[in-house]
Amino acid sequence: MSEFREALRRTVNLPAVEANAKSRAGKHTNYVYIRSEPELWTVGFYSGDKWNPDSDHSTKGAAADRVHYLNGGSYSAERAAIAAQNRELVEALALAEALRPKILKGFGYVPEYVLDFCNNARAVLAKLRP
Repeated sequence: MSEFREALRRTVNLPAVEANAKSRAGKHTNYVYIRSEPELWTVGFYSGDKWNPDSDHSTKGAAADRVHYLNGGSYSAERAAIAAQNRELVEALALAEALRPKILKGFGYVPEYVLDFCNNARAVLAKLRP
């Protein structure tokens, strides 16, 4: 972990940020994200010349979603549906992986379609992970 990231983590005090947000109620402040490191996006807001961090994210999209939410937006129904599908795929893969040894023990082999499902599900999930 770089010195900058460690210093940033030490400066993030969520209760203080939340208290500051309440004290700014009615004032116009926009949250933004900055690329604080090559693989790190930090969400926060500027108060004059002072940077007030809120959270760190490994992808630009996750940081943009957080900014959208903090600026009063909501997560879209489409994103919620995709997240639900991803959870279902993770659960189905876990079930298939758990059943493979039982199938092998009971039948002496694992059907190719089970192996294909597991391999394809792992490949899809690997692409979805940041």
